[in-house]
Amino acid sequence: MKKIAAGEKIPPLAYRKLQSALAGEIRRYEKCRALLGRVDADVLSAGLDLFETESGLAQWLCMPAPSLGGNIPLHVMRSREGRKRVAQILAALAHGNYL
Repeated sequence: MKKIAAGEKIPPLAYRKLQSALAGEIRRYEKCRALLGRVDADVLSAGLDLFETESGLAQWLCMPAPSLGGNIPLHVMRSREGRKRVAQILAALAHGNYL
């Protein structure tokens, strides 16, 4: 991948691809942020202890997590045991433990 120097213009095709990718990331983040209202209270509490903001928690909940075998926490949380596991991981991370 070619690096672009400060002040250099981005080629139009590369700019459109970048713009499209960024728009997709923003939509995904907004969707995750909207789902925070449905998140289990234990997960929300543990997540806010770690990330301190709902934005940070929303991002983590929507990204593959190595501690969950690469699964996305929001997908894992569909079951009671999954919600419990996600809350445990967040609490462990908040205390400096890497899982």
